[in-house]
Amino acid sequence: MSKNYLASNMAYISYFKFLTETLLVIISTIWIYYILKHKHYTPLNQREHYPLLIGALLIWIGFITNLVNEFLPLLMELSQNAIIFSKIADDIFVFSGIATLTHYFYQRSKIEIKVQIKDGKNSPNLKPGGYIVSASKSFSIDYSKAVAITRNPEIYKNIGIPYIWISKVEGENAISPTNLPKLLHTMISLSKKHPGVTFIIDSVEYLALENGFESTFKFLISAKDHLMLNNSSLVLIIEDKAFKPNELALLKKEFKEIS
Repeated sequence: MSKNYLASNMAYISYFKFLTETLLVIISTIWIYYILKHKHYTPLNQREHYPLLIGALLIWIGFITNLVNEFLPLLMELSQNAIIFSKIADDIFVFSGIATLTHYFYQRSKIEIKVQIKDGKNSPNLKPGGYIVSASKSFSIDYSKAVAITRNPEIYKNIGIPYIWISKVEGENAISPTNLPKLLHTMISLSKKHPGVTFIIDSVEYLALENGFESTFKFLISAKDHLMLNNSSLVLIIEDKAFKPNELALLKKEFKEIS
């Protein structure tokens, strides 16, 4: 009876292992599909960000190999060494993928926005309205009259610019990227309390990823119009390649380029 019980338990374990491996393959496939589908809103069109996709593909191949290993000995006559190599290969793929992604996100965590924001206390203030600047350029702004809307709060904290942190994690000054009404309300309230303030948004691509370009564009237009009523301005820092040509054209039509 103990042998039957042990055999029954082994069967359940094998079945659970198969379901888990299948689920991992499905999840990783959806993950890669999501990355490719939203490539216009993710940095995949920039070569330095290819490790994001490569890491995901390596993990996916590892999960596929792991699942195939369940049936390979049954379908093919393989030597013991070939079976061992096949079982090791899936771990190598998964480990390589995790290592690639870990390196990628570690490097990304150290990247600051490329645009150079200079303290321009003696330079003329921006006129009320909307502006757009490429992340490869620089512009001057009075730090004392600026508020950043960012994914990288430490950058602005270090130079003394107040910020709103765009994050799904609850924290100080944090607002969820999908809660555009709250973000808009906060911007309007601050502009009423501090007329002449300039809002800097360096996370337009991220907002578009979370909400879609159309909703994000409507939010930006509404924010610009409301800020103008309070003698304030809005500056968008963007990566041109992150947007489709027609999307970029719409942004540059509504927001004046800072050269």
